[in-house]
Amino acid sequence: MIKSVAKGERFQIQVSGSENIEGDSLVVATGGLSYKKLGSSDLGYKIARQFGLKVIECRPGLVPLQFGNEDKIKFEDLSGISFIAKISYGNRSFRDGVLITHRGISGPAILQASSYWKKGMMLKIDIANAEGVPARLAKILGRTNVWSILPKATEGYDHAEVTVGGVDTSELSPETFESKKIAGLYFVGEVLDVTGQLGGFNIHWAFASGSVAGKST
Repeated sequence: MIKSVAKGERFQIQVSGSENIEGDSLVVATGGLSYKKLGSSDLGYKIARQFGLKVIECRPGLVPLQFGNEDKIKFEDLSGISFIAKISYGNRSFRDGVLITHRGISGPAILQASSYWKKGMMLKIDIANAEGVPARLAKILGRTNVWSILPKATEGYDHAEVTVGGVDTSELSPETFESKKIAGLYFVGEVLDVTGQLGGFNIHWAFASGSVAGKST
């Protein structure tokens, strides 16, 4: 637990089994909700709310998607096959690898799309211009040029590389990541509502934002 501070007071962190830790500054770098097996939690969001900061609703990002029941029956025997194609949804699209799994679809293109996908949103896979579409898949799809999929859900935080949502960036200084409401309180990395695409952008953001806050304390 972190005690609230009045103007001029120090932050006090209550740690189980030891004396309280005090400091003039507090940098919250607790990460998001992904990979719970590694110890992830909602601690950072609780701290933000404790001090009156807004938190954007969280959901899994860069995560495989599950087939609906009918698609699962139709395509689960094709688990393991992959190809290159353009994935479209609304006015967004990605062209990269697509992988069929025994529960749904994955691969770089799907992971990218998942960070924007919301329940009820249809995904379209361009088969006409795809590369390496296996004959077995083409046979099931028939002559269609577009494979339309309505995913049932994501594979959840245990399979997600990032968390979409988090502490609202409008609550913080864009130069230092310090809270506009509480002097000395900083939030960095994935606990913030900042999500990058595949390619190392998220880990870069974590280190870069942490460095900026650290130099500002």
